[in-house]
Parts: sequence; C-alpha cells; structure tokens
Amino acid sequence: MGHKGFIAVVLAICVGFYAISFAFARSPLYCALSKTFADVAPCYKYTVANQKADVLLVGDSSLLYGIKPADVAAAHGGLSYNYGMVGPAFSFNPEAVIDRYLNNNRKPRTIVVYLSPWNAVTPGDINDPQWFPLAVLTTRYGGPADYLALFRARPSAIVEIPPAVVRATGYSAAQTTQLREQMEADSGHFAYADLLDQRKRAMNSPCRPAAQATVPAASSAPAFAALKRKYAARQIKLFVYIAPSAQCDGHIDAIRRSYAGVADNMPAALPDSLFADDNPAGQHVHVNADGVSVASRMLGHFLAETQTRTQMVATR
Repeated sequence: MGHKGFIAVVLAICVGFYAISFAFARSPLYCALSKTFADVAPCYKYTVANQKADVLLVGDSSLLYGIKPADVAAAHGGLSYNYGMVGPAFSFNPEAVIDRYLNNNRKPRTIVVYLSPWNAVTPGDINDPQWFPLAVLTTRYGGPADYLALFRARPSAIVEIPPAVVRATGYSAAQTTQLREQMEADSGHFAYADLLDQRKRAMNSPCRPAAQATVPAASSAPAFAALKRKYAARQIKLFVYIAPSAQCDGHIDAIRRSYAGVADNMPAALPDSLFADDNPAGQHVHVNADGVSVASRMLGHFLAETQTRTQMVATR
C-alpha cells in the first residue's frame, strides 16, 4: 500500500468513526446507556409532552437541580414544570427551548426564566465550559442550521463530539432509567444533590469565596427583553428570576446592582449550609436537598406576589 493509499484508509476510518458516533448519539440507545447524568435533561426534556402546567420554568442547572415544583406549589398553589437544562443548552438558544415545550404541551400562563447570576444569556455564544449537553441536544434534535450555529460558536466541537460520546457511554440502562423516573415523578426536577459524594452535599463555613465578581446582567438584558416581547405577543407573561447564591461568595451587592431593572426578583444570598460543595472556584448556585426546599418556596412566594399584583392592577 502506498503513502496515498494509507492516508485514504486512515481518513476512511476517521470518517466512519465520526459518522457512527453521530448516528449513535442520535439513537435512543445513547441516552439509555449514557453514564453522565448531565445528559438526562438534553436526552429527555425534549420528549416531554402533554404537560398542563400553569407556570413553565426554563433555565440552567440552578433550576434543574434546585427547584422542585411540588415545593413551589406549597407557596404558590399553581402547577409548574421544571424544564431546566445543563450548561448552555438553554442560554445558547432560549427561544428554541421554550418553543419546543410550547409545541408539545398546553400553553402556560407564565414563563419564568430562572438562571444563575453568573450565567450570561447571549444567543449563539457558548460561555459555559460544560458545553457537551448542548452538543447532545443539537445532535439529537437539531438540524443543519443548529449544527452550523454550534460549530460557529465552538469550531473544535467538530472533532470533540465523537470521543465525548464514546466516553459518556456505559453498559447498563439501569441508572438512566432510574434517573428519568425520578425526574418525571418530580415534574422535571433532577435530584442532583442525592448523587453527590457525602462530603460535597453541604458546604462548610467559611467556604472559598468566588474568585471574581463579573456579573453578566448587561450582556443578558437584550435577550431577556426579546423573550418578554415575543411571549407577551402570545399572551404569556415572562419573568426573569435570578437564582440565590451562597453568602460566602460575597458578591450579593454586586449581583443586585447589576440585575436592577433586568431581573424581576431581588437576588438573594442564602446560608452556605444550603449549597452543595461542588465548585472549588466559588460561584456556588447548586443548592443541596435542604436548599431545594428553601429556594423552591422562595420562587413560589415570588409567583404568588406577582399574581396578586397582576390581579390588583386588573381590578383598578
């Protein structure tokens, strides 16, 4: 075999591996065998149908892991559904995520965009290092335009996706079946804290403060405004709610200043003991099991207050 023949064989093997990896990632088998729980939302949230929630909750992992609709209902009374995603799966194309839900479920009265204060919503940009859930979402449900947008934002994804698919694949469907059943029973909430190592389920005080206080409120404001306009035209109220952060991060004043006039709630800092110790760099936003109850009831009170204000305005 000559030099050119050898190169042709190598290229054929690479192209074949690439094509097989993409085809496998699009198949139900990949989601069944994935051993990373970060894939649970992009694998299954887009299959959700026939929900009749009054409130649609959309956003990032601070929502997916941190808000339990049953606890929201305890303070609000209405039905909600947690349609949270991991990484930039929501912030990369928020309209696509919301519209996917609206196309397959009853129209809610209210949409709440629930986000970490550190997460920028800049459609078409990837600003989260945990980008692979977006790749899974695009691979499973996207078309050519979606692939082009992904590769434009992260050109290296072209070669990163196939080996990432291989690394994420396990040998049993038992774990993913159990995780999906739990998520379905909890109206979309994912019990992330239950999967953590015991040592990481709660922070010890004092924790390491967040290394920097860059709050991306300004860069997110245009996207928030566009979402409010779009869904107001469909008679759906949309609110932006910034998730609580840990007190030890020490940046709640900067967060409140930055999101004034951008968020519809007053961002809060909660006790460190309510957060998982899962981010050594600071910027703690993933609450633990105790924090889920607190954060969910806070959101429920917010919804109850906004409903009361809306009713008062309507009766004037």
